[in-house]
Amino acid sequence: MPKPISRFEVWSFFRNGDVAVSRVRTIVKAETLVRTLSRDPDCADVQLYRKEWCGPLIYPGSSWAYIPVKRRRKPRLENG
Repeated sequence: MPKPISRFEVWSFFRNGDVAVSRVRTIVKAETLVRTLSRDPDCADVQLYRKEWCGPLIYPGSSWAYIPVKRRRKPRLENG
């Protein structure tokens, strides 16, 4: 049985400096996500914003990869 690790890297992606899109566990997944999101016109300005350390006990190779985070909605255009 693998030893549990108590902390793991979390790479956060933000738009306009403050809006979280997704978080991933490894830099490889982070780089892949940046490439994927950069193709989406709504996420063209996505960037790797920071690396954090966090997390409950997990086992290496577990299926956990993505943490869904709120994504900013586009402002509604008011008829005027």
